Amino acid sequence: MRKIFYNVVITGLSVAVALAIGTIELLQVFIRALGVEGPFFERIAAVDFGLLGYVIVSVLLAAWGLSAAIWKFGRIEERYGHLHPVHTHVHTHDGGVSHSHTHSH
Repeated sequence: MRKIFYNVVITGLSVAVALAIGTIELLQVFIRALGVEGPFFERIAAVDFGLLGYVIVSVLLAAWGLSAAIWKFGRIEERYGHLHPVHTHVHTHDGGVSHSHTHSH
């Protein structure tokens, strides 16, 4: 459960970051190719990807920390861990052969 929670958070952030970077790159290409001007376009054209990288790493670290805090203090496992309990059954077949298997409901 914890792994799924972590993967959802990190995957969602990765998608958002990829879309943001792709959009900025595409806008920068159009700004240069079309020669458009204005305060919005000047800000987009001036985006420093080195600084943006630090921001992205900071956001990912903050998300990781927030995710861990929510998991620990929100008691996610206590609330939802019982939904799929794992248990073992022992079976004895004709002829005395027995085996067990583990499954969840």
